[in-house]
Amino acid sequence: MRELDRATSSYGAFQGHSYGAAPSAHADSEPVIVAVVHWPEDEELLHWLAESSTARLVLARGDEPVPWLDDPLQDWVRTPVHLGETQARLAALARRVADRRRVATVPQLDENGRLFHGGRWVALSGVTARLAGALVEAFGQVVEDAELLTFGWPDGGGQRDTLRVQLTRLRRRIKPLGLGILYVNGGHVLSDLRQMPPKEAR
Repeated sequence: MRELDRATSSYGAFQGHSYGAAPSAHADSEPVIVAVVHWPEDEELLHWLAESSTARLVLARGDEPVPWLDDPLQDWVRTPVHLGETQARLAALARRVADRRRVATVPQLDENGRLFHGGRWVALSGVTARLAGALVEAFGQVVEDAELLTFGWPDGGGQRDTLRVQLTRLRRRIKPLGLGILYVNGGHVLSDLRQMPPKEAR
């Protein structure tokens, strides 16, 4: 087996095709696809992949000039290339794709109290909007209840019982967006329901 074949096989490439499925950060998440194309033989394919925003590693043959493209989803090497360098560049491209996906899945709360996630949004107001703002800012991380009380009731007067009531309302409001709020050691964390324990995601 050629070094290139071994490199792409380590990313789950299918025999006879120039695609590889790179490992994802979560076992149940969609695999990252990185295309391996040969230049100049695969010129049309390269243009199509660029238009479809598919990550690709270009293998340039001999002294053929490679078209420069200011695109973080494209990288290139000149053949023959060492296996280790090919794997490193494939892994780097896969990380860029994964990072883009991660950013795209972080909820966004606008100045009008609309919480966006997964192509949908819900309107929030008052205490729930302020609590959501604190949780969105620390998405995936625990926000202590004391800090949530400060965000929810900036003028004071907030109690832990009222905090629980407001968080329950917020949970129900954001569940259609695929979001949940989990209690963790004296605080709460906003997370994607798909990444929460099945019992907590209900």
